[in-house]
Amino acid sequence: MKLIRLVPVSFICFWILSNYANAQNFQFSLGRNQTDYHLVNTNGQPVDYLKPSNGMHLKAGYHKLFLDTLALQLSSPEKALQYSQRPILAKLLSVLSYSISAQMMQLNAIGDVQQIPLRYETDYAGVEVGIGAKLKIKKLVGIRVQGVISGNKLLYGSQLAGNNYYLLKGNEQFDGIKFLKGFQVDISTQINPSTEFVFGYGQYSSLNSSSANTGNFDLTTQTISMGLTFRINK
Repeated sequence: MKLIRLVPVSFICFWILSNYANAQNFQFSLGRNQTDYHLVNTNGQPVDYLKPSNGMHLKAGYHKLFLDTLALQLSSPEKALQYSQRPILAKLLSVLSYSISAQMMQLNAIGDVQQIPLRYETDYAGVEVGIGAKLKIKKLVGIRVQGVISGNKLLYGSQLAGNNYYLLKGNEQFDGIKFLKGFQVDISTQINPSTEFVFGYGQYSSLNSSSANTGNFDLTTQTISMGLTFRINK
């Protein structure tokens, strides 16, 4: 699936999220990932004929502080007063944040075996949730670090072996829900009071192996992305 077919789906996901949440920081990012397949045959021996390859990574979602003191003062002064009497708890909750995102990923690999070229191309769509902390480094610069977990469904996949193409739909190692765990680091700089530019780095790996009669399959992927965060108050 080419990029032009991925973009509309991401905008649809962004629109859905923005219509079912209140006063969030919405983020849209576009990046590249490098994926490494880890295959182990039925004898327990690693298969090393596949090499990392690149793909696109699109993400649209929102993140929110557990306690936004400024917003709370405007919406509920009584609760704001209660938190002001518990400064340690208020400080902790004003740093911790959670997020939920819809994402599209291309998790690809290349290689060869006995001089026969191999290429795997896969498109996954999924939902990612995370929890972490956001800190201000300087007045207009911040950093957000979070642990994430995601569930992803194969939309399209193919394997090229020599001159032959094989679809991966129905393949036990690629189809079904693929769960990934990892971390994400975002460095943001404020453009204006409601918009931030974000540079992100993420690293993810399989939460559980995909097994088939040919062996076990895991993957790791690293992502570098750029995007924008918009603060929307509803």
